[in-house]
Amino acid sequence: MPETGFGLGAPVLHCGAMHCHCDPAEPLFTTESERVVWETLKRGLEQGDWLLANLRLTDEAKDHEVDLVLLRPGAGGGVV
Repeated sequence: MPETGFGLGAPVLHCGAMHCHCDPAEPLFTTESERVVWETLKRGLEQGDWLLANLRLTDEAKDHEVDLVLLRPGAGGGVV
């Protein structure tokens, strides 16, 4: 079961000795395809990885939403 509190308050998933982070732990998606991609990425998380959903980027003119962000320390990241 996810626990909260790893510095930034994101849920920490304990997979054996591995710690990976999902924020939010149970995201709400507008489409089934977003949920499928989330679940697929979540199953492949490695120690230290971050998986973020529904990240909002806002400026004076407009709101933008990034559906999914995968951060893999030492390897890079990906944005959907």
